[in-house]
Amino acid sequence: MRIDISPSIHLGGEETILCRQQTTNPDITLYSSWFCPFAQRVWAYLEELVERDIIQYQWIEINPYETRSDGGCTKQPLSIDAKRQQYPDFVDVSPRGLVPAINHDGFGVNDSMVICEYLSDVFEPSRQRTDDGRNHGILQPWNVQERTKVRIFWEHISSQVIPCFYRLLMTADQAGREDAHVKLLAGLRYANNFMLSISSSGFFLGEGRYSLADLSLAPWWFRFLCVLGPYRNFQVPNTEEYARLHLWWQAVSSFLREKR
Repeated sequence: MRIDISPSIHLGGEETILCRQQTTNPDITLYSSWFCPFAQRVWAYLEELVERDIIQYQWIEINPYETRSDGGCTKQPLSIDAKRQQYPDFVDVSPRGLVPAINHDGFGVNDSMVICEYLSDVFEPSRQRTDDGRNHGILQPWNVQERTKVRIFWEHISSQVIPCFYRLLMTADQAGREDAHVKLLAGLRYANNFMLSISSSGFFLGEGRYSLADLSLAPWWFRFLCVLGPYRNFQVPNTEEYARLHLWWQAVSSFLREKR
C-alpha cells in the first residue's frame, strides 16, 4: 500500500518528509538527514520522479550526531560503529556512514552525484523531444555533449565551490577565512562564465530546462544567503562577473517556490 498523494499537490519541505516517511512498499528507500545539502540534491530529484508518478520512495531520517541525556543533539559525530548499531540497513548501503544513500531493490548507492546519475539511468528511459529538437530526460539532457557539460559543472561546484564554502564557514582564523572567501568568489566567477557559455538566462541549460546542473549548486546558494551572509558577511557581488549566476538563481528559486 502506498500513500496516495496526487502529483498536483505540492507540500512544504517538512510536510513532504513526514509524508514520505509513511510510504510503505516503496520503490526506493532514501537515507537522509533533513539539513544535509548533499542529500537535498537527491531529494529534489526523487520528488521530480514522484510528481510524474514514476516512483514512490520512503524517507529514513539519519541523525549523524550523538544525543544528550535529555534527547537533544550534540555536535559530536557518531562513530561508524555507532551508526552500524543504530542504522544497520543504512550502513549496508553507505559503508562510510554518509548521507545520502538509497536502496533500490536491494542495490545500495551512495554519493549524491552517483545516486542522481543512477536515478537517471534507471528511471528516465523514454526520450522526450523539446521544441528546439534536442532530446532530454527529466533532469538529464540526452545529448551526450550537453550531459558532459552538466557533469563538468557539477564537478566544478563539488571541487572548487563547496570546499571553499565550508572553509569560510568553519575556519577560525581571519587569514584562513579571507583566503577561502577569495577562492570561493573565484570558483563562482568560473561557474558564471561556464554557465554563460551554455545559456544566457534561466536554468543552466536555459529557459525551462531544469537539470542536475541546477541541483549541483542550488542547496549551497541558498546557504550563501542564510548561513554565510549572517555568519560571515558573505554575499555574491551584484556585478557583471556574477550576473549570469544571479539570473540563474532567480529562475531556480522561483521554480523551487512553485514546487512547495
